[in-house]
Amino acid sequence: MYKYIKNIAAIMALCLSLKAKDFVVDCDKCVIEVIFTDEEVEHFKKEMGEENFYTLADDANYYAYALREYLKSNSLKIKHISRLDTHYARLIFPNANIDITKLKWLYEYYLYQKGKKPHKLMNIATPQNEINEYFNITNPKYPKESE
Repeated sequence: MYKYIKNIAAIMALCLSLKAKDFVVDCDKCVIEVIFTDEEVEHFKKEMGEENFYTLADDANYYAYALREYLKSNSLKIKHISRLDTHYARLIFPNANIDITKLKWLYEYYLYQKGKKPHKLMNIATPQNEINEYFNITNPKYPKESE
């Protein structure tokens, strides 16, 4: 009987840990990168066709890399949230809560600075102006071109 109760307790603990969670943003100045789930990938493939999906994914990966390099050059921290691994459902900021259960793109980015409302980055292809304006960067640094 004890083994049976012990097994049920272990299963219940596992089920409770798989519930959607909140990600509490604990930085003074950072960018939150939210990454898609497998279900979202399948939805995107079905919605736009597999070939178009892979073209978009290739572009998105390039822009995500360029964005991370720009953030690093300007000493901005980036926090990665893979919803595939974590099952996060909301971003909790001191002054806002954002539902992240349905992404519109493969990656979504939220700019945050203490004392300001979080801002969803709208242009991942050319994000510099948006980032500079939000974080008040007057002398931005650009990553060195790789040879």
